[in-house]
Amino acid sequence: MIYMRLADKKTVKRILESYLIAFALMNVCGRKTTDVFTVIFFVVAYILLGKRVQNASKRDSLIGILTAGLFTAFYVLGNWEALTGGLTNKLFLAFYFGCTLLGLASLFYEGILCVLVNSSNIIIFDGKRDFPIKGFLLSAVLIFLCMLPFFLTNFPAVMTPDSLSQYRQVYGTEALNNHHPWTHTLLFSLFYHIGFAVTQETYSAIAFYTVAQMILVAACISYVWCALYEMGLKKKYCVIGMLLFVIYPYNLIYGVTIWKDILFSMSVLVLSITVFRIHCFLQEGKPAKEIVRDLILYIVCGLGMCILRHNGFYAFVAAAFCFLFIFKKYRKVFAPVTIAILGMGFLINGPIMNIAGVTPGNYAYKLCIPLQQIGRVVADGCELSWEETDALEKINTLDYIPENYQKGGADPMFAWVIYGNQDYLVKNKAEYFKLWVRIGLRYPGKYIQAFLDQTKGYWYPMEPEQVVYFGITENEDGLSSKAVLKGPVVIKLHEILSKLYTIFPLYGILYSMGGMFWLFLLLMAISLRNKKKSAWTAGIPLFFLMLTVFIAVPLVADIRYGYPLLVSIPAVVATTFYDKKKESYSLHS
Repeated sequence: MIYMRLADKKTVKRILESYLIAFALMNVCGRKTTDVFTVIFFVVAYILLGKRVQNASKRDSLIGILTAGLFTAFYVLGNWEALTGGLTNKLFLAFYFGCTLLGLASLFYEGILCVLVNSSNIIIFDGKRDFPIKGFLLSAVLIFLCMLPFFLTNFPAVMTPDSLSQYRQVYGTEALNNHHPWTHTLLFSLFYHIGFAVTQETYSAIAFYTVAQMILVAACISYVWCALYEMGLKKKYCVIGMLLFVIYPYNLIYGVTIWKDILFSMSVLVLSITVFRIHCFLQEGKPAKEIVRDLILYIVCGLGMCILRHNGFYAFVAAAFCFLFIFKKYRKVFAPVTIAILGMGFLINGPIMNIAGVTPGNYAYKLCIPLQQIGRVVADGCELSWEETDALEKINTLDYIPENYQKGGADPMFAWVIYGNQDYLVKNKAEYFKLWVRIGLRYPGKYIQAFLDQTKGYWYPMEPEQVVYFGITENEDGLSSKAVLKGPVVIKLHEILSKLYTIFPLYGILYSMGGMFWLFLLLMAISLRNKKKSAWTAGIPLFFLMLTVFIAVPLVADIRYGYPLLVSIPAVVATTFYDKKKESYSLHS
């Protein structure tokens, strides 16, 4: 009788959980209750729950609950309006939303638990090897050749308004400024002037930089997978990792796009794998003198992270504290090196920039989220006191905001400050900070909505708004694309490549920065469950970088801001399944 009662309880629980999952899926998919998929979802959920994981530990369950809770919260916050079903009655809304919430949480939990329990069975490493120098060179050449058609169809480079602004600084028609990191502009200038000295022609000079960038990108991607191969990653997974880079067109197009984001992302990628390797060597007890190559790369890529994007410096500062704590054994070597990187980054971004006469970027660009929050309050017609209105109008007229404010796009609010009295704002930072806090305390809902709308694309699996560009954007500098390969076939291929991700499921998810952030969190959960501290080390730079994106991203879903995460994810997947038991094995023994 007792067994039957327990069985009955399990059956009732299974039926209820299956119903909630079906309820949530119907709501998420926007299907009506009369749709046949109601039955299909319920039956499939019921069958799968009957095969649920039986050998999960308390640790598995706790990690599963925490991860599922994060995924549920992100999904609900990112899709709030659709999930409420348009209901206005608070009682019905609470019931409808509550069932959806429970169903989503159950669905995520069961899926995550299954992944966690089975993750320990995945073996992709089989022992240390020598670094494959020939393999590195060959794969770098192949990756470069994959980028070559995009270079020839977009000769001399893909250039957007940001690229053109840097070009004007290089050419000398615009003073050096730090809106885009001046160090990247100097790098562009170096190769441009070398190219111009050789060819005496502008387009060829630009192409010199593009080719240099292509070589660096190809070398970085090749190095990462060869370094993992050296750590014991099986050859087929190294090949898959490189294939994942070349089968996604945005990687190849970004390779020929003049943006600071490209070399910055390569710095983050190599840095993540380098600190992973250092941690693995620390666990093996290797002395610091045996990791010289990794220390050199740590310096180069750490400095690249600090000077090639403004948010990169802050992310590296946060990551550095973690590294100094983790690498205790190497602290005598690691601490001075890390301090040197931070010191060089500070000097380059501060005193040296000032001595070089580089104009700082507009102050408004540092206030993305606060400006969007103030703009949301004004655009939604919320009441402000006379003093608050007067203070805001000392910057610029408020009449501009209701007509121009964009959810998820900060450019109109930047323009409101830049073309207003920005100097007054800079001189009275403390007063405006107090004003921002005071208005936020009165309208916290508006501030939260503005923040979610501005950052949604980086933590919620949505389609990117901007992916790639082709050729050179229309400009007043007299530059235009001089494609070597051209014609209607090329145009059609560009069009097809830009839309492929909208057609094929699974393939398209690697275009979603929010989706990749979820995968990143899942990989960290797997590493925590399997006690793989090395993989956590690899994730530290990416984690803090994403936090800086959440704080100050100007566009809701521009793929370039999440590109470091996208290009690093395949390698982070590999580090997650690094097998410590194989560390001492060698194919040469």
